[in-house]
Amino acid sequence: MCIRDRANSDFKINCLIGLNGYVYDLTHLKNQNGYEVSVDLDKNLYFNLCNRLERECNSRHSFGIVANSERPSECNLVTTGQNVINDQTIQLLDNNQPQGGVVFKYNPGDEFALNEKYSLEVELECDRDSHQMVLDKLKSHLIAPHYRLRYKTNQACPTHNIYLILNFIQENRVIFVIVAIIFGIIECFYGKKLFKPTLFLLGFTIFTVLSLVFFFQFALSKAPTDTIKWVLVGISVLIGTIFGWLAVKFSKLGMFLGGAFLGFVLASVLYNTIIYRIALHQPDLALYLTIVICMISLGVLAFYATNHIIILATSFGGSFIAAKGVSLFAGSFPNLFEIAKMIQNDQVNDIPNSAYIYIACFMLVGLIGSVYQYMEFKKSKELEKERDIYNKLHDYESV
Repeated sequence: MCIRDRANSDFKINCLIGLNGYVYDLTHLKNQNGYEVSVDLDKNLYFNLCNRLERECNSRHSFGIVANSERPSECNLVTTGQNVINDQTIQLLDNNQPQGGVVFKYNPGDEFALNEKYSLEVELECDRDSHQMVLDKLKSHLIAPHYRLRYKTNQACPTHNIYLILNFIQENRVIFVIVAIIFGIIECFYGKKLFKPTLFLLGFTIFTVLSLVFFFQFALSKAPTDTIKWVLVGISVLIGTIFGWLAVKFSKLGMFLGGAFLGFVLASVLYNTIIYRIALHQPDLALYLTIVICMISLGVLAFYATNHIIILATSFGGSFIAAKGVSLFAGSFPNLFEIAKMIQNDQVNDIPNSAYIYIACFMLVGLIGSVYQYMEFKKSKELEKERDIYNKLHDYESV
C-alpha cells in the first residue's frame, strides 16, 4: 500500500517511509511471523511493524497481541485494526532530530480496565552499530496496559535525505509551479526556434538539479534551516548558470545534454508503462539501466540528428516539466524511484491511475508541441531556401 501526503514529501510504501524529507528503509525489518517480547510476569507480547501480525487472538488479527506464555489462548489485542494506512502511524522520535529514529503508533486495543485500554508504541532508535533489533529495556515500558518498546537498530537511520528537495519545493511550490509551467510550455512550442537559449536552459536545468541532489543528499547531515536551503539553492543556480554558458559555448555539449534530457523523459515513459511490468524481480536495476541506456543513446544520437533531437527534447521535455509543475498542486504523480520501490514490495496494483493520466497528457501536449515546431522548422527552411535563391539571383544580376 502506498500513501503520500500531498502537502509535503511524506509517504509510506510498505516499509519504505518518507518523513520530513528523510527516507527510512525498514524493508529488512519485515517479519512474517512478527516479534516476541516477554512482558509483565507471565505473558508474551507479539507484534509486527510493516504488516499485520499473522498470529490470531480469538480469531482476530491486529498488529499486536499479548498472551499468557503457558496458555496462549488466553490473550488480548493490544492494538485494533490491521490496515497499515488507517490503523498504524509512523512519526519521528524527535522532529528536530530526523536522524534519531522513528516510532510506530497503533490504535488502542482491548479494554484492560474501566476506561482504560491496552496500547502499544514501538520506538526504533537509530544506532548505526546495531545490525539487529536490540531491545533497550531501560527505555521500554513492559507492564500492562501501556506497552512501549524501545529498540536500537541501524535500520531506523535515514538512508538518504534527497526528499528534502521535494519538501523544499512543496513549501515554496507557488514559485516552482509558475516557473515549471511557463518554462515547460515555452520550451514545448519554441525550443528549436530559441536554439541558444534552449542550450543554456538545458545545461542550467540539468546541472542545477544535479547540484541540488548532491547538496541535499550529502551536504545536509542534520535538519537544515530555510536559510541554509536557500544558500544551497543559490549555489546550485550558480553552478547551473556556469554549465548553461558552457552548453552554449560548446554546442556539442548542449546537443548531448538535449539528447540526454530526452532520454530521461523516454526512460520515464518506458518504465512507467512497460518495463515495470516485466522487471518484477530487479526493479531498481531495471530502472537505472533504462535511464542510463536511454540518456547515453539519445545523447550520442543528438550529434547525428541535432534538429530532430532538439525538437523532440524540448517539446516532450517541456511538456514533462509542465506536468510535474501541475502535479505539485494536484499530486498523485509518483517519481520513478517510488514506483521501483512499490514494485519491489509487490505493490504494482497500488500505482495510481493518475500517473498514467499525467503521462498521457504530457505525451499529447508534447506531440502537439513537436508538430508545431516541425511546421515552424519547415517554414524557416523554406524561407532560408528562398533567401538563398534570391541572393543568387541578386548576385547574378549584379554581374
